[in-house]
Amino acid sequence: MQRGFSLIEILVALFVIVMLASLVTLNLSSPERDRMAEEAADTVASLLDYALEEAQYSGYEYGVFLSASEQADLTAKLTFKRFERSGWVSLSDSILTGPIEIADGVSLELWVEGERIDLVPMPQDVANWRPSIRLWPSGEMTAGRAVISDTSEASLQSWEVDWTLFGGATVTPVDR
Repeated sequence: MQRGFSLIEILVALFVIVMLASLVTLNLSSPERDRMAEEAADTVASLLDYALEEAQYSGYEYGVFLSASEQADLTAKLTFKRFERSGWVSLSDSILTGPIEIADGVSLELWVEGERIDLVPMPQDVANWRPSIRLWPSGEMTAGRAVISDTSEASLQSWEVDWTLFGGATVTPVDR
């Protein structure tokens, strides 16, 4: 009588191990949050381009105000405002009216003109609150970039939104 495993038994055991490893890997990385990060990056890029066009069309300076969210299910908020004689005012534009919210589980890091902008809660005195990004009627805006990613360790990709002094926000996938 021979001792040992047959080739079929070894292949079946190997197949089971590979299947279990793939299930564990799929559960660790969240494609849903990766999609949320990609959608957030696309949204930020589209809204920056749209707000720059609106600034040019209206003849007013626009600003993007970044704040950390106080809500548990959100990470950050981007609020668009227009500068008038009385100061920064909320917009009546249907697209830019409400704050753009970055969901929990998705991180946003912002660099403007080479300096990192920290996420802080909206100040109590919003009259002295200054925009992180400015968009001028001349078609120029503060240059910068945002990195938006899934906060889980298993995520392998981030999304980088870059824009120049002349707008043109682009979204690029970045491997971590």
